[in-house]
Amino acid sequence: MMSKSSEAPVGQLLEWFVKYRQLRMAAVRRLDIRAANRHVFLASAAAADLVATPQGRSAVEGLLSHPDIHLRVDAGMLIIDWAPEKVVPLFGQLLDADLSAIGSREERLEIKLDAAEWLYRHFGIRNGDRNALIE
Repeated sequence: MMSKSSEAPVGQLLEWFVKYRQLRMAAVRRLDIRAANRHVFLASAAAADLVATPQGRSAVEGLLSHPDIHLRVDAGMLIIDWAPEKVVPLFGQLLDADLSAIGSREERLEIKLDAAEWLYRHFGIRNGDRNALIE
């Protein structure tokens, strides 16, 4: 059975992905884990359909310049599979970026941990030593 999202045009899928990822962050800020999980599920369905086509992948790549840092990271986690050269510099910069403008310590930590985790996966590093990324 096809999902409702698989029949939607790329623009609509991208809108849903952005909407549900932003709703997820709002739910996380409220500590509403049930809502956050629901939004992750909906965003993931849109993402799966987006990355299935060249037009969808191109649309996701456009999010790398989005003003919302969380959306840039979310897009990067998808893009690293087909265009790591576009994402590795972003994730590398985030490891040492000054994120003090983000009020929540938990959000800052999540951004840095996501960036490190995806770099470790990409480079096949199996430990948490950030110096291993340098080598």
